[in-house]
Amino acid sequence: MGINFSDLMAAETLESTVPAPEWGGDIRLVKMSAADRWELLEFQGKLDMNDDGTPASEQSTMLLAVEILAKTIRDEDGKKPFDTGEGREFLAVADMSLLNRISQAAIDLNGLRPEAVNEEQKDAKKN
Repeated sequence: MGINFSDLMAAETLESTVPAPEWGGDIRLVKMSAADRWELLEFQGKLDMNDDGTPASEQSTMLLAVEILAKTIRDEDGKKPFDTGEGREFLAVADMSLLNRISQAAIDLNGLRPEAVNEEQKDAKKN
């Protein structure tokens, strides 16, 4: 029996919604693709980070949250509306409590908590 790619792709598209009354509705988040995750890891490598994988400054925290949201927020057509310079600038000046709420949901959806990422890196080194 062969692989049903339609079923596989549907299973890989994990989603979550976060209420964002400040923006007039719900925000749709999706699990990052491998390419987006790789770009995020490269971006994170340029930030000031602690040894445990957490941002070492408020600026690094904000920049990382903006990048995560740029990669995970989708519009009704499945496009990434904030994955542009202008989109990132908008997010960078948005209400911080809203960004925190949405980025925490995106972090959970994508398994990006420092302890999960550290465990993933250990597993990758074993293979």
